[in-house]
Amino acid sequence: MASNRDVIGIGTNAIDQVIQLYRIPDADAKVVCPPEKYSLFDGGVMGNTLTGLSRLGLKTGYLGKLGDDNFATMIQESCAHDHIDLSHCKIMPGKHTACTWIVVDAKGERSIVLFPNVLTEVDEAFITSAASYITSCRLLHVEGSEMRLKPMLEAVKMAKAAGVLISFDLDIPASDFVDTLHLATMDELEEMISLCDLFIPCIGGAKDLTSKENPLEMAVSLREKYGVANIAISHGAEGCFIATEKEAFQSPAYAIEPIDGTGSGDAFHAGMIYGYMRGWDMQEVGAFANGCGALNTIKLGARSGMCSEAAVREFMAKNQRKSLEKNQ
Repeated sequence: MASNRDVIGIGTNAIDQVIQLYRIPDADAKVVCPPEKYSLFDGGVMGNTLTGLSRLGLKTGYLGKLGDDNFATMIQESCAHDHIDLSHCKIMPGKHTACTWIVVDAKGERSIVLFPNVLTEVDEAFITSAASYITSCRLLHVEGSEMRLKPMLEAVKMAKAAGVLISFDLDIPASDFVDTLHLATMDELEEMISLCDLFIPCIGGAKDLTSKENPLEMAVSLREKYGVANIAISHGAEGCFIATEKEAFQSPAYAIEPIDGTGSGDAFHAGMIYGYMRGWDMQEVGAFANGCGALNTIKLGARSGMCSEAAVREFMAKNQRKSLEKNQ
């Protein structure tokens, strides 16, 4: 069955259990969470990014697995609301849907624990069964955090052969992904990166792969090392760092007071992919992606600040960006 989707994503679609505390506890410490400070939100790195893309105006689809529990029902309802296609998302009887524990303190800082659950059962056979779906979209977006990379690598090879664009979000440090969690070999990870048109690693992932300390140097090094046309690294209050075949630059962040940083990186990824697919200049893409990320930090929950392109443009027009001199 053809997808007719702009973007199909393979990665984590989960429910976030958000706990608001006056401080994040240290080892052997106790804190109290009143009932009104515990909330459930739709989340997961891929679920968030696809939601952001959908609200920006693209047609999206999710390829993965859910359990048959209440969390799965919540995800199905939220995807229906945001028009994210689940026609190739398999429900697994007796299995638990992926979920996340997120502890947020009074300053908006957070600690996250990930539970992939049924997503560990996404294998090569499942990917092969969805070949026609994968190869019929405009861009395939994959995520490196909780799932084995090899099935996703198979999907990327299929898509690449069909002329589909590839973007990859390495959401955890490469050393954790390869050496601690054993979700990929280094050869698999490097092959995935080399197949990308757009690589969006977290700062820890970029540092592991380059041994650089400066984010802009990381971006340049990654582009040169793997031959990827576009590298984008988000770094919170410093904005983002982009390296292309033509230029390398820092795009400054917006000056805002964050409430909850959960999902801000995913909103940034959505903005980056959206602008890239629209064919914008990468300077404009970086500013827009920073706007998407900033908007999502001023509301509680991973997706609460995700909105239309027009709303992002309005935010960008009303808010100033930080001076680069302050970040150097």
